[in-house]
Amino acid sequence: MEPVVFIAVNSGTPPSKLAAYVRRYRITVPVVADVDRSLERACGVVPPVSPKNSLQVRIITAQGEVVPGSIHDLRATIQRAALGARWNVDPRGIPASLRRAWQAVELGNYSAAAKAIRRGLDSRKSEVKQAAQRLHEHVQQKLQEQLEAAQKAMQQDQKWTAYRLYRDALRRFRGYSLPEEVRERFQRLARDPVVKDELSLFRRLKGAQRLLASARSRSRGMAALRRLIEQAPESEAAKEAQTLLDRLSASTLAPTVP
Repeated sequence: MEPVVFIAVNSGTPPSKLAAYVRRYRITVPVVADVDRSLERACGVVPPVSPKNSLQVRIITAQGEVVPGSIHDLRATIQRAALGARWNVDPRGIPASLRRAWQAVELGNYSAAAKAIRRGLDSRKSEVKQAAQRLHEHVQQKLQEQLEAAQKAMQQDQKWTAYRLYRDALRRFRGYSLPEEVRERFQRLARDPVVKDELSLFRRLKGAQRLLASARSRSRGMAALRRLIEQAPESEAAKEAQTLLDRLSASTLAPTVP
């Protein structure tokens, strides 16, 4: 079993409408709702996805690079994706009752796997209990790494970074036992003026991204990004706005593929 996971990406469709489509056609692979098409742009899809240009394939390599794949040669695409890759948790020995949980763990969607892992840890079947223990140990390792990174950011007075790491931990590891101080530190950071300023700037960034989702308001979205960069150039929001602006400019200048 190759260490490759297929993920479907839908560009521009509202999440509620997409969820109904997934249920109707019983789609079992993970699906990403790329509402503002930011993932599409980040992957260098040119021209933009449309009914005439919907069968696009991109590979995220084991080194984290995004490279083209081919819908017409999936075997070669899978082989390329598998180069240097390995599973976080070896799927051998994972029983059917924990397969969905295993897939969620592989994708870093730890909260979705929490309930099944808890049940597995309480199972009387040794194979289920052992598999659940393997999954649980991996999740705990990732949780510990994230909390250590947050603590290091706190020690270096990187309040915004620490805030985001604690916020992400509370979301991604919902359903697991977290140290009591995690929520306490998160709430304290949320009241800090530095963090509050960044949150305000990120709300502006999200507003600009919503404008970019429509061709009619794209110029307004790009103007909003430029204003954000000019007004708060040292902020993390401005850095992300600049990255997005660079990608938009690159996709605009890229040649059209016939």
